[in-house]
Amino acid sequence: MKSPQEMIQYIHEHIDGRMCDEQDNCLYLASVVHDAQGGNYLEIGSLFGGSAILARMVMDDLGYDGEVYAIDPFDEYYKETKNDSGKEIGYQVDPLTKKAVTIERAQANAEKMGVQVNFIKGKARKELLPDVKFSVVYIDGDHWNNAPLGDFNMVKDLTEKYIVFDNCDELHPSVEEAVAQAWLDDEWTLDFKHGITAILRRVA
Repeated sequence: MKSPQEMIQYIHEHIDGRMCDEQDNCLYLASVVHDAQGGNYLEIGSLFGGSAILARMVMDDLGYDGEVYAIDPFDEYYKETKNDSGKEIGYQVDPLTKKAVTIERAQANAEKMGVQVNFIKGKARKELLPDVKFSVVYIDGDHWNNAPLGDFNMVKDLTEKYIVFDNCDELHPSVEEAVAQAWLDDEWTLDFKHGITAILRRVA
């Protein structure tokens, strides 16, 4: 059995592109996947596939059942996206690695690391989601305007255990507002908040 830290380091060393790993957000995600004890996993916003690969690694290492799905436009980097101030923030390639964000690159990363991830190309909308329930949903897509709350509303009734928000901080007020609104939902409670990670748990 590998530790989450070992899995995260392995992905960093082998991914073509980069893994969005800061303020222990990937470690917290791995812990949620562990605690969910199986079931389907969905992430909204995948970039080069690093966090979806991590989820699959954790599930495989623990012998958990369930599929891993990752939905992303895979078309440039935040193409045609405006932040809360109305400024366009998109790039033709990932600004840090200067690599194109494509579904082929994400798939190749998963294959190279020996895991099965079901990547879905497109902006997050209900009709693109597989017709299944999810144990864990990781929301890490468009962080601006109505998108974070829209993502929560889209998946909340399809999710049985945990919804995790990434980039919940003062730099992304729309994510903070989405978490605050989600916490008002009687079926969900804020289970954990640290760094840029907020974890909501379905109330039994």
